[in-house]
Amino acid sequence: MINKKYYSTLHINSIIGGCRRAPKLFIPKTEQDFNLLKVPNMKCNLRSTEIKVSVNKWLPLCDLDFSDPTNLRFKHSTNAEMLNILERKYNFYSKLVFANQIWGQKVNGTWNGMIGNVVYQKSDIAVCGLTRTTQRMLDVSFTNFVFDDVIIFFMESPGIAKRNWMFLKPFKLDVWLTLALSFASLSFLLYLISPSNDRINLNLFGMLINQSILKNEKCFATIIRLLIGIWILVAFILTNTYSSSFYSILTIPVYEKTINTIRDLATAAIHDTHYILTWPNSSYTSIFTKADPSNKPFYEIGKHIIRNNRVQVQDEEHQFKLLEQDSRNIIISSLSYLNKWNLKMVKKPLHFGNEIVSMLFTGIVMSKRSPLKMPFNFM
Repeated sequence: MINKKYYSTLHINSIIGGCRRAPKLFIPKTEQDFNLLKVPNMKCNLRSTEIKVSVNKWLPLCDLDFSDPTNLRFKHSTNAEMLNILERKYNFYSKLVFANQIWGQKVNGTWNGMIGNVVYQKSDIAVCGLTRTTQRMLDVSFTNFVFDDVIIFFMESPGIAKRNWMFLKPFKLDVWLTLALSFASLSFLLYLISPSNDRINLNLFGMLINQSILKNEKCFATIIRLLIGIWILVAFILTNTYSSSFYSILTIPVYEKTINTIRDLATAAIHDTHYILTWPNSSYTSIFTKADPSNKPFYEIGKHIIRNNRVQVQDEEHQFKLLEQDSRNIIISSLSYLNKWNLKMVKKPLHFGNEIVSMLFTGIVMSKRSPLKMPFNFM
């Protein structure tokens, strides 16, 4: 027996059956009505309800089959398996809604993309790599994160740098200056002690009169031979040293300067030596364009992205085409996105930064106070 006083109880925005939203004002009148209020989340039964799921193509989480535009379906991928499990557990079926590769940004107070679909009730949930950000969590709910990832940056592997004045590289500047000074000093010394034309004329005159005019000529000749011998020995040593060093320089290639850290990336952004590209209307963009000025590296990168307003990444194949078009392009993406499927599209070696940009935590998105949140969290 049910106590009659409970018949007058008024329930507002209550959840019945574990995961179904009751009418705004729900007055249980029968024992079955009260039992529906007691059903735990894990025993949710959606009774073959259609759930609209907002999606984008994002490997390896979501791979989509566009062969039939009126009936968009998943190919084998991580989120497809997850939805299959949820469908079997809670008895619903999914209707996929394509978000045109827009994840969701708030522009002039209005959400677009997958987040916008959930906020404006065009879909019930959204999957496929939606990152938990503070701004998004103000307007939608996220399940406990189901996937973690990192944001990285990569570019075309740098080529061999041009090396001007390479023949001067074997010796440092102080060595070259010492050699130049030594050569000049030796030349001047030899000039001072070498027999002059006057001495030669006097010798000829002495021979004519059969008298010795100059003395110590043998001493000067010995000093000259000694100096020249020392110089030949030094030149031999220097030649061998120079040759071995120059050969080593030719053997080991020197590559152009690489972008390895966030600070390097910010420096390139400030001077516009490279073009930083990322996915439009995604958390990858907003993490820079919405950065606080106190976070100077991210703030400068964000100003660069806004200032240049270049063509952004459209899909997995397009990002690699952008790298081929201009070696100065730098792509910001997630590590999981560079998987065995799309790495086959790479035609040139890639260089990856040594630092990560940020950690990512993604989950299933639904509206605030959605009755699906607790059941999905249990799974």
